[in-house]
Amino acid sequence: MATLLVGGTTVFDGSATQGLTSATTFPAGHILQVTTGEISGGATHSSINDWVTIHSHTITPLSSTSDIMIWFSGGIGPGGSAAVPFGARVIRGSTEVGVSTAKAGTSLKGNTTMTENLAFSSDDRSHAFSGHFMDTTRSNGTSAITYNMQVSPRQDGTGTATFRVGSIYGSSTSGFVINTLQVITTMEIEAS
Repeated sequence: MATLLVGGTTVFDGSATQGLTSATTFPAGHILQVTTGEISGGATHSSINDWVTIHSHTITPLSSTSDIMIWFSGGIGPGGSAAVPFGARVIRGSTEVGVSTAKAGTSLKGNTTMTENLAFSSDDRSHAFSGHFMDTTRSNGTSAITYNMQVSPRQDGTGTATFRVGSIYGSSTSGFVINTLQVITTMEIEAS
């Protein structure tokens, strides 16, 4: 019968009851867990130059020395005739761990993209966004971490921008519906 060793510890010796124990350690770069959270869109928001949380996802680390790789994607549909640019980011608590280029004065972190679909009419624009980055600065041990995906309409001047999460703005009234998921996937990776 085959025997599987991890770091000198026997984790499988052919019996059905063997498994990883709390004494098992993994080398740097080993994936400890992958979690994902997704929601469909539909909520409508009004904001300008403020960050609005559109999705949250929580992971509870298994190791106090791990890093968290984060992937996120989603879409929004701005309403009205003005073409308003949007930024996207992910935060941990109040700490920015994923920042788009649309937020002036903040250093870039990770890789975020934002694209716009040209409109057929004033309420059928859509913005898709995605990004990925490694959160290496957390210091919470093995306590749960909540990451918040946020978007912000960016505009000089006053007023607000209205937008719908996960679909084009006019889709509920114009006879067609286009929905996208807002997704955050986290991968815990042993760092030491």
